[in-house]
Amino acid sequence: GDHGSSPLFKGPYISLSRAYKIGPTKQELINQGMLHGAIAGVSNYSNIFQHQFETLKAVQEGNHVIVSTGTGSGKTEAFLYPILNDCLQMRDAGDADGVAAVVVYPMNALATDQLDRLREMLAGTGISFGMYVGSTPYNEGALTYQVRPDGGSQGDYTKKRREILQNKSTEVVCPFEERITEQELADKPPRILLTNFNQLEILLTRGRDLGMFKDAPLKYLVFDEAHTYTGVKGAEVSILIRRLRAFAKKSA
Repeated sequence: GDHGSSPLFKGPYISLSRAYKIGPTKQELINQGMLHGAIAGVSNYSNIFQHQFETLKAVQEGNHVIVSTGTGSGKTEAFLYPILNDCLQMRDAGDADGVAAVVVYPMNALATDQLDRLREMLAGTGISFGMYVGSTPYNEGALTYQVRPDGGSQGDYTKKRREILQNKSTEVVCPFEERITEQELADKPPRILLTNFNQLEILLTRGRDLGMFKDAPLKYLVFDEAHTYTGVKGAEVSILIRRLRAFAKKSA
């Protein structure tokens, strides 16, 4: 039929969405001591958004924070900047392994997306991370598609990724910072742990995993898409948070 009169097919259209308010440059924050120098190289932007800056400031003043902004506004970076800043300081101080941040996702798909971003951001930084969900392989023998780059730098990681893309392989490159298996996660707990609500509940009831949280230097507990935890689920989450804090001996 003729679509000429249909309101769905008229055009052309221009969509204008207003940019988010720009905050200070990373370099300014580094100079002020609010961000570790290595964060300049972790992502490509020279400035951070104002809401990311306000989040960083609020966290560093010891406050709990809820970030509520539109899609594509860098909510992930808003909570990652303060976390990475602390992790880099712990790295410089030579602190022992231990979970400093737990990031809880409502769906594995979101956790997997995030994992991929962390691979790019953290390759070569020395900040360990890992994802613990139902599909996490138990040990080296259960690995199927994960491969390591040839060296430990960001360049080695990028080079290996490029090779795999060119070969149209389904393998995934995991930098040396990544704890890939349950065994690795338990033996060398990552600084940043990605998980989901159900898995976190399992981790906190299963003897072999409790070591990951016992006296951990836990400082951050992030719930992505916090609005999805309502009703009974919300009540369960609040109990889980109390249990996690008790294990890590956090009172405030």
